[in-house]
Amino acid sequence: MINQTLHEWLPLLANVAEVVTATGIFIAAIQLLLTKQLAIESFEDDFDREYRNLTKEIPTKAFLNEKLSDPDLEKAEGAFYRYIDLSNGQVFLRKKRRISTETWVFWCDGIESNMKRPAFKQAWDKISVKAEKDFDELRMLMACEYKIDPANWPKK
Repeated sequence: MINQTLHEWLPLLANVAEVVTATGIFIAAIQLLLTKQLAIESFEDDFDREYRNLTKEIPTKAFLNEKLSDPDLEKAEGAFYRYIDLSNGQVFLRKKRRISTETWVFWCDGIESNMKRPAFKQAWDKISVKAEKDFDELRMLMACEYKIDPANWPKK
């Protein structure tokens, strides 16, 4: 009698075990996706923080569409260099698909807006000549007039 009852329950228990296992796998997959998303957001937030800290070193005039005097430009050259380097890094990371599309659209708009400002253009004209073999990704972004997502650039 006990053997017969156990025999009847075994298929049901096996089905329950399969459902529990599948549910566990599903929950683990969701946790992995959420963890990945949080890591991406944290990574992108670090860039935003770096940008905010860096812009403190750039004269306010530069953000108000004013040209800088030669002495002011010279004084801020290091900050402009770091901004250009940061922007190049952002483009590179988007090219490698390590930045979300949503964040990229926001960043690209900011890079374009800043690089078209007179003081940033002054700094770029000076720095790009001195560092002619650097900033390839930013140069490509500027060459395509900020219109082509680096994630869609042809692979080399």
